[in-house]
Order: sequence, then C-alpha cells, then structure tokens
Amino acid sequence: MRGNCDLGTLKYQVVLYFFRNIHFSTALLLILYVFGLHFIGLAGWLPARADTADAGLLYTDLFGNTGGGTLTSSLLTIALVAVQSIMINSIADQFRLMDSRSWLPGVAFALITALHPSFLYLSAALVASFFIVWSLRFLFYAYKSPRSPLHIFDISLCISAAGLFYPRALLIAPAMFISVGIMRSWGPRDYAVFLAGLILPLQMGWTWYFWHDRAGAFFQKHVSDVFNWPQLVSGIDTSAEWPGLALISLLFLFFIFNISAYTRGKSILVQKSVAVMFWLLVFGGLHIFFCAGWEWDRFMLVGAPAGILLAYSYEDMKPLYAEILHLIILIAAFALQFAYISVS
Repeated sequence: MRGNCDLGTLKYQVVLYFFRNIHFSTALLLILYVFGLHFIGLAGWLPARADTADAGLLYTDLFGNTGGGTLTSSLLTIALVAVQSIMINSIADQFRLMDSRSWLPGVAFALITALHPSFLYLSAALVASFFIVWSLRFLFYAYKSPRSPLHIFDISLCISAAGLFYPRALLIAPAMFISVGIMRSWGPRDYAVFLAGLILPLQMGWTWYFWHDRAGAFFQKHVSDVFNWPQLVSGIDTSAEWPGLALISLLFLFFIFNISAYTRGKSILVQKSVAVMFWLLVFGGLHIFFCAGWEWDRFMLVGAPAGILLAYSYEDMKPLYAEILHLIILIAAFALQFAYISVS
C-alpha cells in the first residue's frame, strides 16, 4: 500500500486506516488526533503537577510560570507533541525508514507521548525531546555523508541544547556516540567535533548566567547534579503506580520480542535505525531509575525512539492486527488518564 488507501479494507480499519497515506492534509487529522489524546488535560480534569525538580535553568526561566495542570501548559504540550510528530514523520519519509510512506510514525509518537497522565502537561523532558528528534535527523544525514564531520557536530550540539532544558538529557550522549558508530565509521576529527558540540551550548549557557550572577547555580544544575554518582530512584509507590509501570514495561518487552521482525528483509539503513532506537531506548530508560525521586514525565525523553519502533510494528502487522494493537494501547492510555482524574 503506497500512498493510497484501499476502500475495500475500511470494514476492518478503525483509526490507522486514515493515516495510511501521504497526503499533506492528513497533518490536520494528526493534530486533531493529538488534541483527542490530550482532551482530559485540556479539560483540566487532572490534578495539578509541579514542574520536575531537575528541570534546567533555561526551562525554568522560559516556562516556569506555565505550571503543571494549567490550560497554557496543556496547549504548549499539544503544540510540541504535534510539531515533533510531524518532524518524526518527515524524517521517516525523507530517509525511507518505512516500506510505505504514511503518517504512522507521527501517530505512533503521539500515542506514546500520551500513555501516562503526567505526559499531558508541559515538562522539561518533553522540550528536550524536541532536540532529540532534531539530532536523529542529523544522525541520518551523517549516514548519507560519512566523511563530513559537520553532522557529528550537529548531533552533539542538539543533545547539549536539550540539556539546557533538561540537564539529564546529556546522559543520552553515550547512546548517540554509539549510534554514530553504527551509522558510519569514526574519523580522526570526529571525536573532537563531537566533544565540541557538547561543550558549546553549555559554555554559552554558563556565560549567559555568569553575566546574570547565576553561574554557580548553572554549574550545579547542569554539571554537578548530572554527573554525580547516581543513586537508585526512590519514592515510587508501586502499589499505586503499577498500571503505568506495567504498560510501559509490556511495551518495552513487545519491542524486544519484535527485533527480528523490524529488521527481517529490510534495508541496511532500516536495520541500523532499529539498533539506534534500541540504544536510545535503553540509555534514556535507564537514566530514569538513577534520578532522585520519581517523575513520570522523564519517560518523554525516549518518546521518539519508542514511537518509531511502534510505527515499525504497525507496518509489519496485518492492518487488522495493527488496529487491534493500536486500540489496546489507546484504551490502556485513556484508562490510566481517567484513573488519575482529580475528584476535588
């Protein structure tokens, strides 16, 4: 199915059918889909949530007044999710990551970023995710231009820029370093270029806050707190949070069990992209368990790789089975959202 939808299959298609095309107008439908996923947050039915304690100074300065649980926070979240969904779809189309061009990667990302009620409001990790998506585009450019160090610089620059909003996004850097090695061989200059890209935003951020007499706070938040010896996360009430933990764990196991399906008969680029997504998923997922306290919104950092893997799953399944999988995840997400509705 390339670019067209067979009307004869409509009888067993529910949602994904409408995104199995390459029409630009479908982007509007994708935006409506994002609004639907975030309806409960828009309605203000969820309890207010404080901003993540380990948000970066730049995030606090720019978005500190939005507040978790407000209409502004919900609208900004919808805008960011919609933009990133379109960006991911553009990457998948440009580099032919899918067998058939469609809007499924964007739909999958939008669903992943609505799995838990804490995802429905603005967070530092969601803003950082925007730069992670940009870094993926440069990563695929690096595959196309294996001798150019420019894209290596762009990749690490994006990761470091993400760290200005969510400092622990810097812990994704080792995964990106490995991913560059998967996509292309390292050249003599590439190591220095990668390091320079990581340092530049931090240097500029420190200089800015130095002139505003906050250099010490910047260094503490963006360097010391990030690279301190990690302590296993505490403060999670497993008796109350087990549905969310179960849903995310099952989804991760689903990805693992389908590795061979993602790569069987695929192009070299797709096989490499699957490896990249898993490295990002592992590093991004593990960092959550080595932070002080428990914050669900940290999972937003791995929304892009998880969304792309879910899109691979949709494509490899028969349309009916893909619809069933989508509906199961959708129902589970809405069930979690309604379970968190404030009764006050």
